[in-house]
Amino acid sequence: MGDGAEQEYCRERISAAFALITAKLEDAAALAVEGQGRHPNDQLRTCAEQIAEVAGVVATIAGALTASLSVGEG
Repeated sequence: MGDGAEQEYCRERISAAFALITAKLEDAAALAVEGQGRHPNDQLRTCAEQIAEVAGVVATIAGALTASLSVGEG
């Protein structure tokens, strides 16, 4: 793969990672809206746990992006 093609591939992967973050944050927002309703505590706890799980995934992806984009800087 040539340098130009490789750079384009990397840009596409970075864009895809940001799109995945967007989707995960939308999932978390939907869960947060659900948690605003009048539900039993066990259901609210489940929403909170799911939000925490999504937040962990987002943090992992963001960390990987940060590390990837930092390579070669300095």
